[in-house]
Amino acid sequence: MCRMIGVISKTPVSVTPFLQQLSIQAQYGNHAPHGDGYGVGFFCNGGIHLSRSAKPLDSIRFFADSNQVANILILHARKAGIGKVDLANVHPFSDQLEERNYLFAHNGTIKDIDAYGRHIEELNAGNICDSKIAFERVMELIMEGYPTEDAMRMTVQELESACAQISALNWLMTDGTNLYVSRFHYGDGEYYSLYHSENEDTIIVSTEPFDWEPCFPGVQKNQHSQWSMLGNQTISSFAIPG
Repeated sequence: MCRMIGVISKTPVSVTPFLQQLSIQAQYGNHAPHGDGYGVGFFCNGGIHLSRSAKPLDSIRFFADSNQVANILILHARKAGIGKVDLANVHPFSDQLEERNYLFAHNGTIKDIDAYGRHIEELNAGNICDSKIAFERVMELIMEGYPTEDAMRMTVQELESACAQISALNWLMTDGTNLYVSRFHYGDGEYYSLYHSENEDTIIVSTEPFDWEPCFPGVQKNQHSQWSMLGNQTISSFAIPG
C-alpha cells in the first residue's frame, strides 16, 4: 500500500514541489500514515537519478537541496504490506536492459504472493516484497521481446491466476521515454485510486488529486487542477506531450 505520483513533461519540472505533495499524501492522505520509506526516481536529458530512504517522508530534507529537474518522475511513499521496512523494499525499483533504464512503483498488496512460486525463502525472511517480484516478471517479459504494456498486462494476468488475495495492481513504470500506468483494483476503489491531469506540456498521475499551483509557480490556482479517475482494469501509456 502506498501513495505515489508520476509525471511526464515536455519542459523539465522541479522535483522538490512534487515531493512536497507526496509528503502531504503520506502524512495526511487516505489511510495515512504511509511512513515505511519513500523514493524519488527520475529522468532528465537521458540521465537517470534514484534516491530512496527507509525513513518516513515527514520532511523534504532528504531531497530539498538538490534543485533537480525532471522530464519523467516517479515518487512513492510506502506503507508496508509484504516485506520488511527496509531499503531493499522501498520503491521505485530500477533495472537496466540494453542500456535502457526502467523504474517501477506499486500501490497495492499481493498477500499470497508466495503462491506465485518465486523467492519463497526471501519472502519468508521479509527480504523481498511482492512489488519487486511483479517488477521482475515484467522485466523478464520485456527481455523476451514483449512491449512494456503487453508485459505489464501479461504479468497482471499471471498474478490474477496464481494469487487469490490481491488488493490492487496499480503500477507506475517508465523506460525513460513513456510513463506506463496500470490500474487493477479488487475492492477499495477509493483508496486504490489513480487520478490523471494534464495540460499542453505536462501529464500527472497521482493516487490523490492536488492543486498544480505549488508545483508550477505562476500558474493560476485551479487552472490546471482538473483531475479524472483512470478506469479500472486499464493500462495507459503517456508520452512526453508535444
